[in-house]
Amino acid sequence: MSIASPVQGPVAAPGLGQHFRGSNLVLAASAIGAALELGSQVLAVRHLSTSAFGAFAFALAVALFLQGVAQFGMPLAVSRFAPMLREADDAAGVAGVVAIAVGVALGLGTILALPVLAFALVAPAAVLSSASAGALRILALMIPLEAVIAVATSVFAVFGRTRAIIIRGSLLTPGLKCATTAAVVLAGGGVTALAAAYVTCSAIGAAVACTLVLGILRDTGLAAHLRGPRRWPTRDVLPFAAVALSTTLVWSVLEMSDAILLGFLRGPEDVAELRAITPLMRGHTLISAAFIVFFTPLAATYLARADARGMQELYVRTSAWLATLAFPLLLMTSAFAGVLVDALYGARYAGSSTVLLILSIGYFVQTASGFNGQTLKIHGLLRFTMAVDGCAMIVNLGVNLLLIPKFGAIGAAAGTTSTLLAHNTLKQIGMHRFTGIHLADRGFLRLLGLGAALLGGVVVLGRLAAPTLPVALAVTAVATAVLVRTGGGVLQIPEYFPALCRMRGVRWLVADRGRGS
Repeated sequence: MSIASPVQGPVAAPGLGQHFRGSNLVLAASAIGAALELGSQVLAVRHLSTSAFGAFAFALAVALFLQGVAQFGMPLAVSRFAPMLREADDAAGVAGVVAIAVGVALGLGTILALPVLAFALVAPAAVLSSASAGALRILALMIPLEAVIAVATSVFAVFGRTRAIIIRGSLLTPGLKCATTAAVVLAGGGVTALAAAYVTCSAIGAAVACTLVLGILRDTGLAAHLRGPRRWPTRDVLPFAAVALSTTLVWSVLEMSDAILLGFLRGPEDVAELRAITPLMRGHTLISAAFIVFFTPLAATYLARADARGMQELYVRTSAWLATLAFPLLLMTSAFAGVLVDALYGARYAGSSTVLLILSIGYFVQTASGFNGQTLKIHGLLRFTMAVDGCAMIVNLGVNLLLIPKFGAIGAAAGTTSTLLAHNTLKQIGMHRFTGIHLADRGFLRLLGLGAALLGGVVVLGRLAAPTLPVALAVTAVATAVLVRTGGGVLQIPEYFPALCRMRGVRWLVADRGRGS
């Protein structure tokens, strides 16, 4: 593959500035939410015994896996079709898409919750521990609630309601979860009480999300189409949603199947060793989620306008931002994995540091490569996407079944990382071949090269100096600043955030050094 010249031109593609400003605003608020989520996790891990936390983590993994299935790809369908229908002034079609998405998420979520509840009630102790069964009976209620919340978030993004995304997803729910977890710990509650606290938070979050969606529909005049004449674009939405579901299933399998298989094949202690560090990996998901809510509607708009140049620029710039924002997380979870785990959970979870190191590689590559799967689906390459996703699920389950019985949590981490690398490579090849969109941009490759050099230097420093957590954080901050200063031209920070260039403390860091050349 030849190295393409950096994306150039007198102005950025229309909408890019709003995309990056909105995404970074959501990410900043989400960082607060992530800190609260991590606080909840640390409280739970330190309060419960290893086996008790493993039982809770197993039940939560089952619930989260099934809520991904219950979504049936509807959040992605809303993000793709609603902007295109709005562009065509088809208000009835937009209302129909929203109604279909909410109805499918709620209905399918309820259908999936019922057999889970029945299984938790009748499963023998040899198959499911009493602690896991008790938690699963309660957490099954999260399945329809979380599916509806995911659909509502996509509606917020389509209509540019950044504040709604921030308030509900980044502040309200994590804040409630941290507060209720703290209350359970102070009251000396166990696994059942913690599960009830999580379901309560989901119920409140779903109620707030639905209220905000109804407000958006009233403000835009779409509520009238829900009560009166409306168009049901099921022939377009459902096939796309089925393919989008395959991607959701891939991520659900990658993130949840390892914990579920560990619970059945090894036991709660191994589940705890893996799931204790999961919130740290969710940092990558957090970064991607903050950007994809705006990326998808904007990409769909570019496709509707047949703006191939705008699509290429959107993909390269977004991937550069994702890689830069994920870089400090990569440093902390790889070079300083042992320091981080010991500071958060103590010596009891020392084995989790190796698990964290292995997972950090796969998750960073996945994040830094951008939204290749989403781009393929937006371009209508549904069969290719389904084939790649299906292969990834089969490979992941096969590798996990092979490695988990012998290596436990480390085997699960190795299976997940190898699947992430293979899955991402196939999508990147397909995207370049079928759409012409690629990451062979000089500015982006220079950014990655500098990041690799800095990572190597930090790893050597960590081996030689055995730093404490404050020192590790300081080194990470300095390395990230060096990356932005020397390779951040591709980010175009002065163009998207001109106010930063007027701030004396950060002007030197974000000064314009060209467009990644």
